[in-house]
Amino acid sequence: MLLLASCTPRTLTPVFISDDISFNYKNDKDLKVWLSPTSDTLKPPEMVYVAAVEWMEERGIEPPLKKELGVFLRQYFYHGLLRQNYFDMKMPQTENLELYTENKPRLLILETAVTRIRKGSGLARYFIGYGLGRCDLQVEGRLREAFGEGNVMAFVMRYHHLGNSYMGKNPRSASSKYCLRLSMEAVALATTDLMKEVWAKYMEFDHPHPIEALPMER
Repeated sequence: MLLLASCTPRTLTPVFISDDISFNYKNDKDLKVWLSPTSDTLKPPEMVYVAAVEWMEERGIEPPLKKELGVFLRQYFYHGLLRQNYFDMKMPQTENLELYTENKPRLLILETAVTRIRKGSGLARYFIGYGLGRCDLQVEGRLREAFGEGNVMAFVMRYHHLGNSYMGKNPRSASSKYCLRLSMEAVALATTDLMKEVWAKYMEFDHPHPIEALPMER
């Protein structure tokens, strides 16, 4: 039973985003990223709106916890993008994006979904460790044009935080909510930092370059 609590699929399979896209930017075991082949769409946007998180799987997650975790994940994405002040982006706070149709800024919408979630076993995480009982989280997302057609970026990432600190065991690792929050924070920061890298690489050039000219350092 403890072993089952820590099992995760070997293959990272998208559910929310199209599964027939080619992950042309990053295709690792726990993170896959697709970027638009139209280089001009990769320039930094003027505004990004973070939509509410969708839930495509909620196995064993009670409604109050689901609501709380959804708010946390949305806030983590919001603050992750807000950290990218290098690009002087604005972050709309309203769902009524029609307010911006007059000036027509370059506005992107970040849509995300939880497509796999497991609470794991708090007792196994704390007393045994070694990955047993860990939480399991998979988040997918896409950046799309608000006033146009087409996606700019899509990603699928999974993460499982054991809840322990660099100093050793942490009593809070017994809490699934605590570990899932840490996993959500890690996913949001990793993917928003990746967006920053793409936008920064675009701005290094005087004119748009094909996506092959914008590799990510490993």
